[in-house]
Parts: sequence; structure tokens; C-alpha cells
Amino acid sequence: MRWVTFDQGNSSLKWCVWEATSQDRAVVQHHGRCAAGALQAGLVELGERIAGSTIESALYCGVTGSEMTAQVRAGWEMISGGAPWCEPRETLAVECEDPERVGRDRRLAAQGAYALVSASVIVVDAGTALTVDAVGEGPTFLGGAIAPGPEVLADALGRAGAQLFA
Repeated sequence: MRWVTFDQGNSSLKWCVWEATSQDRAVVQHHGRCAAGALQAGLVELGERIAGSTIESALYCGVTGSEMTAQVRAGWEMISGGAPWCEPRETLAVECEDPERVGRDRRLAAQGAYALVSASVIVVDAGTALTVDAVGEGPTFLGGAIAPGPEVLADALGRAGAQLFA
């Protein structure tokens, strides 16, 4: 079984083609990344990677809003040969000061972590940004914090510190 995942961030779209190799393991067969301005080129590359393959579905999560989601979905429909498009539904209650300022990706990661452990959980994600979020019983998204990620911090230290290197 093969499927595609899309991660639409603020600055780029990342995609992976996955294949189940056994009942409990999946591996990435292909992956790519394209800047927001190069979406069409990135989708053409993906189309070349999946040509001749049976793809079960596409799983999409994005933080950029409905217009960008629609563009990616339209591109998927052109290259996929009719494979279904799926977007996760948010099911967590939210109890933080300003829920609209928390990215959908963080809330969905928290939802996934709670689904895995079926208990209160702290979720740490170290990507472009470092995020730490809490989920309580209910389940309820309680909020969290965001800071520059490891690469951003290393770059800043390398530029600002005379004795430091990136």
C-alpha cells in the first residue's frame, strides 16, 4: 500500500511518498520540498515519482489557510489519477488564551499524541521552530510555547558570537 503525505508550512510544502513494507512498518520511498512560489514545480516532481504507481490516498495538513490548501489539492487532483484527498479533523477541546494564534499543525500533533497514549501528554516538536504543547484529560489542548528551532538558533549564534560557529 502506498500513500502521500503533505505538510504545508508557512514557507514551503513538504511531501513524502510512503509504502507499507509489513503490517506494522512504513517507509518513505520519495520526498520533496518546494517553496510556496514553486508549488507547481514541486507537484510536477511528485507526479513523476508516483507515475505508474497505485496510490491509496493523500493525507494533508497545512497551516496556511484555505487558498493554499485549494491550490495543493487542485494540483493533487491533476497528478493523482483520482486518489482520495484526506484532511484530519480537529477533535480536541481548546482551552488556551488565544487559540487562533496556535497553528493547526500544533493542535493536530497534540491530538495525535493523545491518541497514541490515551492520557495527558506533553508534545515537543523540534523543526524550524521548537514547540512544546500540553494536552490534558478530556482531551483538551491546554496551550504551549514556541521558540526558534535548532537550526535557527545555531545560525543566530554563529553570526552573533565571535568565538562561535554555525
